[in-house]
Amino acid sequence: MVDKWWQELKRKYNMIEIDEYKIMPNHLHGIIVIVGAGPMCPP
Repeated sequence: MVDKWWQELKRKYNMIEIDEYKIMPNHLHGIIVIVGAGPMCPP
């Protein structure tokens, strides 16, 4: 079920790229890259 919805993110939001995810006992960790976003460093 998690993999199905993880893959659905890319179809729903075309401005992201998805990478790996890991399922933990009560949550998950995943890497989502926002395409076109530059670094967010303070000036």
